[in-house]
Amino acid sequence: MQHNGKNNNKKAYFIQFSRSGNYKRTNNVRKTWHFLCPKWPKIVGFRTAWGGVVWYSVKLRDIATDIYRGSGITREQVTAEGIPCVRYGEIYTTYNIWFDECISHTKIENVANPKYFEYGDILFAITGESVEDIAKSTAYMGNDKCLAGGDIVVLKHKQNPKYLSYVLSTRNAQQQKSKGKIKSKVVHSSVPAIEEIEIPLPDLDVQNRLVSVLDNFDSICTDLNIGLPAEIEARQKQYEYYRDLLLTFVERGNTILQTDRQTDRQTDRQTDRQTDRQTDRQTDRQTD
Repeated sequence: MQHNGKNNNKKAYFIQFSRSGNYKRTNNVRKTWHFLCPKWPKIVGFRTAWGGVVWYSVKLRDIATDIYRGSGITREQVTAEGIPCVRYGEIYTTYNIWFDECISHTKIENVANPKYFEYGDILFAITGESVEDIAKSTAYMGNDKCLAGGDIVVLKHKQNPKYLSYVLSTRNAQQQKSKGKIKSKVVHSSVPAIEEIEIPLPDLDVQNRLVSVLDNFDSICTDLNIGLPAEIEARQKQYEYYRDLLLTFVERGNTILQTDRQTDRQTDRQTDRQTDRQTDRQTDRQTD
């Protein structure tokens, strides 16, 4: 349920009381919170439910347990066997939201100052050819200890890695990554710039639930990736729209709260419509 209030330019904050199931609007939650706790992160949404959830708006520096740059690995230093590694260009061309296996390897003696990453770390490519795509990120979900190449920033944290990777792929996050960058043949970002990226952050339980929803939706889109290029592109845009709608609370300034039953019904309807369209196309081809 979404409440906009009378003034669409005014950010709305809501409290949901789970025992009654009703929504109560308040415009004073943020001010009260900052008056009592001025040094805490700002609230994006506020929900009390006897074990409920508070959404914060935090910068990556606030959740990083460590953040550092990788060490250069040239194309000539990539080998068929050795220690798994990632070079920054592969984040643009090969890895998406997450990956669990490196496509490249190198020998440890090839790297002067080795920098490692492991399960759950977020990797950012801080050099690129486009302002619009700079600092693309991905989450590593594998079990190996791997080497990070040069022009990669490694972020260590204690959050759900897939949640961070999903939220860092939204338009809001990309706008922050691209802010202030000048178009040229080579575009650069930096550790300080990555640290300043601001994201909405619920507790881990909600992060896990959001990841489950997005993983399922991503799986549906992948399974239905059969058809004309225009149809595939439309599905990708639809996926990105719903992902951003679900995650970009900072940009909207509202909290959209739904029950699990509502979410399940919407997912079922969406799946049914997509399946029906796919069946119709197959029937048409057979008829032709």
